[in-house]
This record gives sequence, structure tokens and C-alpha cells, in this order.
Amino acid sequence: MKIMKNLDDVETTIDQGLNMIKTTSEIVKPDSVEEIHALQSSPDSRLQRAGEYEADSKEKVAILKNFGINMLFKTISPFIRDKSRIGENLASLKPEVSKSLGEKISNIGEKNIKLDSLPTLANATESLVYAQEEPDLREMYENLIANTVDKTKENITHPAYVEVLKQLSATDARYLKEIFSLHNISNIPICNIKLITNDKGHYKIFLQILLPSPLPNIEINTIENWERLKLVEISFEEYWADDILYSYGERIIKELKDKEPEVKLELVKGQFVITEFGKKFAQAIGILSNPPRAWLRHTFYL
Repeated sequence: MKIMKNLDDVETTIDQGLNMIKTTSEIVKPDSVEEIHALQSSPDSRLQRAGEYEADSKEKVAILKNFGINMLFKTISPFIRDKSRIGENLASLKPEVSKSLGEKISNIGEKNIKLDSLPTLANATESLVYAQEEPDLREMYENLIANTVDKTKENITHPAYVEVLKQLSATDARYLKEIFSLHNISNIPICNIKLITNDKGHYKIFLQILLPSPLPNIEINTIENWERLKLVEISFEEYWADDILYSYGERIIKELKDKEPEVKLELVKGQFVITEFGKKFAQAIGILSNPPRAWLRHTFYL
């Protein structure tokens, strides 16, 4: 495979290609990505070649128009045999996004680039196209793509991470980033407040999964989604022995009882635990640089 070393090489390649259009591609003239894919999948070898030519030409034109895409392809093209889908995804990125991604990959260094899973890279670049309007998700996809092709990060990357990231909303991503990047902790005290409804001890949960300050007030469905994805575990079977960690919950109960003295409320202690899978995922998407530690008392405003 010829490696594109600079923009002049790319321009020369395009000019040569335009002068070598075969009769088949002149007749077919595919306009859309779907039409190009149809040609590439055709049982007719002539149509396949026409499809490959069209995909390659569109890819090179996109490289010329966008410095970020050019920088990205200069770095990874020697390692990719069939890059048509990846090229189409990258060609769909906004200039500022492709520039940002290209810089991240260029910073890896050519000697450290390794591509073990082209489907993973294709999947991640396609997802990035749809996440361009969400800054936190966009940054996570960029970091994941860069780490995926970095052989020094093999211990923290996995093809499953793309599928996990695809199941995070913009809100999920924002809160997850805040928990990891601002606090860098793995075990957080949490509590429920239950309302006792009769003398037999029957109760219902009045307030659920309360986090101490300065952590944000996170919606229950967001935390449940993280738990479903195995990023965190919520446990009320285990909790910290130090009661001061749950003093924020006791204050909430006091405030409620000051308003409604007859109400019976009880505190249920628990832990919000970031899983090992969650830690590695957070490293892969760039929101965790150092291994998380257990909480320190002064971390929270108790």
C-alpha cells in the first residue's frame, strides 16, 4: 500500500485516479454512501472495483479539504487495508472535531500505533459522527478512538467499551465525567431515607440514593443505567462504619422532621462503588487518569 506522506501526495493520487476512471465507473456514477456500498458488495468484480474507486476518491477529497482528517490519515493509513467505512465516518466529522481527533492520534506517535480491531475503530468513528453536538460524549469518543489505536493502552481498552458508551446519554456522560474527574474516588457513601408507614415497621423509600456534597444530585435513572452497564454497584448490605460519613443524611432527616414532627423517618446507609470494569472504561474514555482511591473524609462536605 502506498503511504500518503503529505498533501501533495494526496493531490497526485487524486489526479491519477481521476485519469484512470474505467468505463464501469463512468456509467454507474454512484452518488450516495449506500450506492457505493452496493457496488462494493456486488458479485460483479467490475462493479466492485468501481465502488472501491469511488469510496477511495471521496475519502481522498475529504482529506484534502480537512487538515484534521489529513493528519489522522497520515498517522493511521499505513496500518489500514480496508478503510472505506472509517474514511466515510471521518469525512462526516466537523472540521473542529476531526482536527481534535487528529491531534490526539498524532500525539500517540507512529511507532505506538497498533490496530487490532478495525470493526471497533469503524464502530467508534461512526458513533462519533452522531455525538458531535454533545461535547462530553464527543470528547469521550475521541479519547476512546485514540486509546484504541495506542498500543501502550492495550491494558485499558476493549471492544465492549464502544457499546457501553453508545448506551450513555449526554446527561449520563456529564455526571460520570464529574464524578471521575473531580473526585477520583472509588467508594462513595450513599443513603436512602425511608418513611415508616405503620407500627409494624412497614415503610416506603422516601428519598433514594442520596450522595454527599459536593457531588451533584444525580437522577436515579442515570445511576441505574450505570449499574446496568456494570460501571458501578449500589449496595446497602455494606456501608462505612464511620457514622460521620452519613451525617449529611441525618441533617436531611432533621430538616424534614422540623417541618413535620410526627413523621417517622430512618436512615439506610450504603455504598456507591465504582467497579473495576468501570475504572478501566473511565480510563479508556479519558475521564480517569489515575487509579481511583477510597474516599477520604475531607473529600466531602460532611
